[in-house]
Amino acid sequence: MFTFCKINLDYDMDNNIENKLKYCFIAIVKEALSNVIKHSNATEVNITLRRHPAFYQLIIQDNGLVSEYDPSNGIGLYNITQRVNAFNGNIHISTENGFRIFISIPKPDNV
Repeated sequence: MFTFCKINLDYDMDNNIENKLKYCFIAIVKEALSNVIKHSNATEVNITLRRHPAFYQLIIQDNGLVSEYDPSNGIGLYNITQRVNAFNGNIHISTENGFRIFISIPKPDNV
């Protein structure tokens, strides 16, 4: 159970998502929440998981203050990026108005 701060979940996914991708999303969310605990003074985290016609979307955003973010430093963000790359996805990290990870992963052709 996560007790560091409030979490809001917006979930709209289908049941056809493959297990590898499910576990990828779980690992990314766990790492992101670990980073919130270690590096943030956030009081709220928003997690959005959505399916779109051509891709899946995962957004994790907190309302903390970002004081020392270095994109070339940190094994956690590196691991998240590697997981996204393994699915030919895109990741964008923003530090405006808190810390935000925006991920999109293309759907396989048969889904």
